Amino acid sequence: MSKKKIYYYCVKLYSDVTKKEISYKKIKVIFNKIFDSYSKQNKNIRSLSLNQSEISITMDILENNENYLFGRIGKVKDNSSMQIREYGTLSSDEVLSRKDTMKKGVELCSYFIYNYEDGILGYVKSQSVPDAYIFNNITKYSKKYYTEINPIPNPSAYKKLFKDGSILSRITFTVPVPDTQVLRDKEMLGLDREQIRILEQTNTKYITLIVKNENRRFLTNVKEDIINIIKSFLRKEKEYKDIKITGSGNDFNSRDFDLKEQVFYYNIDVKDYDTENHQKIALDIERKGKIYKEVLKESYENNKDDLLILTNRYN
Repeated sequence: MSKKKIYYYCVKLYSDVTKKEISYKKIKVIFNKIFDSYSKQNKNIRSLSLNQSEISITMDILENNENYLFGRIGKVKDNSSMQIREYGTLSSDEVLSRKDTMKKGVELCSYFIYNYEDGILGYVKSQSVPDAYIFNNITKYSKKYYTEINPIPNPSAYKKLFKDGSILSRITFTVPVPDTQVLRDKEMLGLDREQIRILEQTNTKYITLIVKNENRRFLTNVKEDIINIIKSFLRKEKEYKDIKITGSGNDFNSRDFDLKEQVFYYNIDVKDYDTENHQKIALDIERKGKIYKEVLKESYENNKDDLLILTNRYN
């Protein structure tokens, strides 16, 4: 399983003539006209170029129905330092021939889901892949409209843990190390001399501490204690580099609440491979797309009420 983060954004629609915001409910019709006119059909998938300058970026439309637009964003990657190897013979070959590079490319990709009814975009952030703002490039094909992507602020998500029935299971926080003498506290850190010597040479700046109980046991389920613990960390927020609280409640499963993160995101686990005869088999791109679709839809439904409140988009 790979751990990923889905970040959520509010999508606004504007008139290119008046520059005034208009109803995002029109986005579905606008997008469909663009897809019909400018996308290219490849088997069961439509693809639309979202190129930026000379960088090749493509959106694959994997599903487009009354409720959702689900797809994949791919960005070309330089493959000059990559090769293909046959492990049985250890022979190697180039990823693409010189001739193929004139018309093909290797891409890194990520997935997104857009809810037409609510005007909310969920985007899986991945390294070296364009951020969610590339979504604005869809309307570059329109002469009448343009979209604006805004991160959904969520500075108080942790308050879900203030409700009855909540459980606090783990606290993870990172503190600066003003002096390497801190590393010599054997009772606290349990480091031996050699470990301390090496760490002192690396010019250690931070230490991450994890507070948790024995396996499968939570820290506390007492509402007042949970509130006091979280508030105590918030009072000293500037003293920490990172603060994450892990907990669950009656209406949500265990999740992390990042007290330093100011935008709405949701952690997901995505399957990377199948197992056959005790061997890991990489998923093909079609199977991976189906898995992401299921996970992104489930994530959206789990967070829908919170997202609608934060964006003031209750119908």
